[in-house]
Amino acid sequence: MSKHGRLTVNGLNELVAALDRGQGALDRRKVLPILLEALQPMKDRALANWNSVVQSHLLKAGWTPVAMALRIFDVQKAKVPMVALRISHKSAPQGLWMEFGHRIVGHSKKGIGKDTGKNTPGRPWFRPAFEEHKSRAMSSIAKGLQALLAEAFGFGQPGSDL
Repeated sequence: MSKHGRLTVNGLNELVAALDRGQGALDRRKVLPILLEALQPMKDRALANWNSVVQSHLLKAGWTPVAMALRIFDVQKAKVPMVALRISHKSAPQGLWMEFGHRIVGHSKKGIGKDTGKNTPGRPWFRPAFEEHKSRAMSSIAKGLQALLAEAFGFGQPGSDL
């Protein structure tokens, strides 16, 4: 099983620490929309990949559709502005099963699945979207932070020292 992908913005911790020390009038909450917007194309591509890999009519009744389980959310416990794009493995386990592969379980008369001893290979749908969009997400975050800093501190404006 592969590790989770992670995008790291170098200097974001230092920027937030400087803002916490009162070195500027930048509201940390203004950073979150930039991060959320940067991940939206990645989410859209992941859902398009999912729809090309899986036929939804073959999924078990009662399972949460992947389109509802794949969410971008604010990681509120983090000390720095942070967002995550993830799928809930509890409400939509089929997303992880398709990404990494799974055991094939047959039917039995008692209603308990019988392990056939066979595996189905993974059909990645999330990782390709991550790999395809991570550089675009990073550049979108950088542009958004530059605009935010220019607005808050006057960077790049006529008459500024910076």
